[in-house]
Amino acid sequence: MVAASSSPLSKSDQAFLTAYISLRFNLFALATHSKQPLLALQDWALRPEIQDHIARYRKLETLQHETEITDARSAGIAALREILDITKDPIERRRAAQTLIRVGSEKPLSVGGVGVGPRDKRQSERGRSHRDPINEPPYPEPTSEPESPRSRSSPEGAPQAANRRCQG
Repeated sequence: MVAASSSPLSKSDQAFLTAYISLRFNLFALATHSKQPLLALQDWALRPEIQDHIARYRKLETLQHETEITDARSAGIAALREILDITKDPIERRRAAQTLIRVGSEKPLSVGGVGVGPRDKRQSERGRSHRDPINEPPYPEPTSEPESPRSRSSPEGAPQAANRRCQG
């Protein structure tokens, strides 16, 4: 049974919301699909009752995602336990046991989290840069002035002709 919404939507709002969700919340695509003005759809999407339905949909989507992760994790643990029961190879048994220990020590996925454990947290911290690409240079600023070719002395015995060609 479907619970009643705090504010029921009209048939047209239901149709727009269904299309909006199927278009992965892309207002530009919805405007093209529905042949409605973008600004009118923007106002529609910001209405409190529409926002309420979107928030409820996203909560359900998050719960579904977490359920899928839990199911996959359970299947992986079952497969590792089966390896422990079936194989006689000590190396494979050790690998399976270590993986089970590692899985047991990881924290569960948090809502909106990057992954399922400490390794994913390290990768997210290491792999994502929080710099501002518009206001910051892409490369670090030099810490000192580079040496000019004239200030460098040539190694002993090096031909001086190369230096003369560079100096012009």
